Amino acid sequence: MHSISDLTIGRVFELFFDTLSKPPKPKMSVIVGMTGDRSEFATVFINTSVNMNLINNPTLQSLQIEIAPSPGYPYLKHNSFIDCSNLHTRFPESCLRELNAENGGRFLGYLPPQDLAKAIHLIKSNESLSSYKIRLYNL
Repeated sequence: MHSISDLTIGRVFELFFDTLSKPPKPKMSVIVGMTGDRSEFATVFINTSVNMNLINNPTLQSLQIEIAPSPGYPYLKHNSFIDCSNLHTRFPESCLRELNAENGGRFLGYLPPQDLAKAIHLIKSNESLSSYKIRLYNL
């Protein structure tokens, strides 16, 4: 049984999203920030490709980090991209409910420290994200 102490910065997990893709599928996310009271956390997606319909200009494209299967990424099956163009707010209770459910989500591992630092740097440099969110999640 997973608990809030399992939700740490750099942790990679997979949850099922039925509203983000057609057909619905599991999506990988990494925790990149957290509020001081741990009541919310910020994640970014790890995608199998860059969606050029959404990531449609050089600025947004520069906020993608390409990663590949390796000892640091044992949970990857193929090259993927950490999408630092958008933060997604998550709440511990709902994530843990799905992670602890039978046939729910699952923890996959951790982002290597150098890539976590790079992702946080890109997030902080993203001018489309509010400074409020950057401060809220202690980035």
